[in-house]
Amino acid sequence: MTKFNTGNPVGSSDPRDLFDNAAVADNLVTGEAPAYNDRLGKSRKSWQGMEDEFAAFIASSGYEFLGNYAAGIEITGYNQVVRDTSGEFWRVSGSTDLPYTTTGAGLPEGAAFVSVGDAALRQELARTVASGQGANLVNGATIYVGSVAELEALSLAVGVNVRLTDQVRFGDGTVKSGTPPSDPQKGVFITLANGNYWERDREPNLTKPRWFGGSSAATETENTLAVQAAHNLLPSTGGAIYIDELIECSGSLSFTKNILLKGNNRRGSGLVYTGIGTFITNFFLVIMDMSVSGKSPDGTLFFNSGSVGFSSSASIQTSGAALTNWDTIVSWAGGFYYKFIDTYFERFSNGFTKLNANNISFHGCRAALFDRFIRYNGGTGPISFYGGSVENFTDEIIRGEGGAASVINFNGVYVENKVTPQGWLSNGLEADDGASAIGIIGGTVLTTIGCSIATPGLRFITGKFERIESSNYLFNVSGMDHYYSGSGLTLDAGGRFSDKAESGAFTTSYLLVSKGPSVIKATDPFTGKDISILPENDLTLENGWTQDASGQVCRYSVIDGVLYLDGNIDGGAATSEQFATLPADIAGRIDTTKWFSAIKTDTGASVSARVAINGACRIEGLMTNIAFSVAIPLVSY
Repeated sequence: MTKFNTGNPVGSSDPRDLFDNAAVADNLVTGEAPAYNDRLGKSRKSWQGMEDEFAAFIASSGYEFLGNYAAGIEITGYNQVVRDTSGEFWRVSGSTDLPYTTTGAGLPEGAAFVSVGDAALRQELARTVASGQGANLVNGATIYVGSVAELEALSLAVGVNVRLTDQVRFGDGTVKSGTPPSDPQKGVFITLANGNYWERDREPNLTKPRWFGGSSAATETENTLAVQAAHNLLPSTGGAIYIDELIECSGSLSFTKNILLKGNNRRGSGLVYTGIGTFITNFFLVIMDMSVSGKSPDGTLFFNSGSVGFSSSASIQTSGAALTNWDTIVSWAGGFYYKFIDTYFERFSNGFTKLNANNISFHGCRAALFDRFIRYNGGTGPISFYGGSVENFTDEIIRGEGGAASVINFNGVYVENKVTPQGWLSNGLEADDGASAIGIIGGTVLTTIGCSIATPGLRFITGKFERIESSNYLFNVSGMDHYYSGSGLTLDAGGRFSDKAESGAFTTSYLLVSKGPSVIKATDPFTGKDISILPENDLTLENGWTQDASGQVCRYSVIDGVLYLDGNIDGGAATSEQFATLPADIAGRIDTTKWFSAIKTDTGASVSARVAINGACRIEGLMTNIAFSVAIPLVSY
């Protein structure tokens, strides 16, 4: 700030102006502020301000490399540099007037040049890889690229590490020389501009569809190509394909290797097939922790009509999987050692068709909302179910076709039906139990242990067997129409049959039990007591009631506080609803308010009736051909 501020024009010789000019000159030269006002009030940059501005300009504009030092190089800017024989960079000093031409006498040519140090190197490191600088200048550095196209445009040396940061295809890899294996989808091998190629770092027996562009955001066609490519890039011995989200495919897949499809959970990861025909043709396939499902084209059905999940030339095994929304899950006449663990089979028309019953097993699986589960054409089995459940089906669980006969095991399986009940186990052979029969099972041995049925009116088994073995078989809804058809049927000693001679047609029963060849004792599911000879006491019929044509005697037993009672009786000539009287010591322990189901069969079709068990056992209505079987907990004294 000046003292006098006369305002006299430039050129004034007034001593006051000369005094102010001296103060202004001192500030402009030695002051630290970027600018000062002259004696007329106009702001002027100080020497310090000009130095700061110049330094900022140099820093922002970067250095321009003119080449190696030699005579005759014209320098027109303070940001231009030359390089000496030792690799050091030099620029002209701020005191050197421009333009300046190098003499070649040697740097620094007196005081004309000053050393830049590593400033130029820092600038080159900050440039893009595509410029040939950047991370290219650092041995062992990882280069980051955002897309496959960007990687293909680079010319990189062998051994350079490159990270692909694409949201779907992300991953690390290394540049190699030579000819890469074929990879049209560019998921594992990508050829660079200089002929070298990038190879993804990975386990040799693992691929992921997302490497090849497969994702929930991709098209169905792109996903089909991606999954197939993931298979193709595995070794000839096979390996694992990891899928961490639900991706839709419209085309078929051909798996010619041993393949593991691996997800992270059965509901949130897997493959969804939107087409028709066969989705996966496979050799040996294992599916873990994911779903493979079909899809309805319009959302009104569970699946595309004609869609087939798998056609297998060898075997399929699953664990923690879900196979849902198919017209047919597996259609293959061959196959062996199919094994399914903790797997959901849901919403399908046909589960397994044309199956060769050769050691097929289901462990803790759930099958629900289907028409038919298994139809087999050959093989001696066994087909085995261990635990799990079968629920909500419209037709049948298992059928042997064309005379096929297999060993079938059901152990600890829960069966429940909430839609139109048809059958549990059957096949396409001639039925011999009337027009209402579903069919007969062509098995050699059927084992049913520890299972439960919870559906009124559900047929249990119709068919012929060489032997039936069962224990702890609980039907927890009384009055169901579960029965065996008789011709040729033989049962192990200790079973409950239609007469005391333990032979002939078996009709309605509460429990089927058998000691079997290994002397398995049938036990009550609640008490654990042996009940293989129940009921054992004949019950005298009265009031005109008679035993019906089946020869099934009306009998009862009491074991550990439970009354077991069954019989087939005819009330055509009865004069009262009361058909029998229980001993007083039993009658006094029965809840007289309870009614139990019975089966009325005189109309040609099974219909429900009611039976009351108290001191006077009675049937509601004077009806003919009544079949009943009840187990009644008695009240303790």
